[in-house]
Amino acid sequence: MKQNHGYIQKRLLLYWDQELDAKQADRVTRHLQQCSACREYADRLRTVYGRSAVEPPPLPPFLWTRINSRFGAPPSASWQRMLKPMAALAVIVLCVFAGRYLGDTPAADGPAAAVSEEQMIYDALGLNFTEPLSDWSLAGAVQTLYNKP
Repeated sequence: MKQNHGYIQKRLLLYWDQELDAKQADRVTRHLQQCSACREYADRLRTVYGRSAVEPPPLPPFLWTRINSRFGAPPSASWQRMLKPMAALAVIVLCVFAGRYLGDTPAADGPAAAVSEEQMIYDALGLNFTEPLSDWSLAGAVQTLYNKP
């Protein structure tokens, strides 16, 4: 009988809930009739098990009335719930279009930039870009040397 104590004690709750098959239930019944130690353990367990099956507390008054009123209430406007996500989406779309517009502006590294740099040099030296250089200036002498065949 000593070998059956653990087996029986593990199955007592299943035995009381009638969840054991007929063979196992018969085995537990016979063991409890013969073994006083398991019978005492079963009695202690039954008192604890019986205490845990206490009735649930009563429901608050008007609980079902409040639940039913929530089901019957008109749903909140869905556009109000979607306002923040739509605003965020609008900002993202605006940023994408602004980025595309700013990205399409011409860069300052083409021929126009070279002319403007040349213009800045002439302005810094106090020269007129449209007038020919005089032969007496250093730039005029260099230009004359390069223009000769």
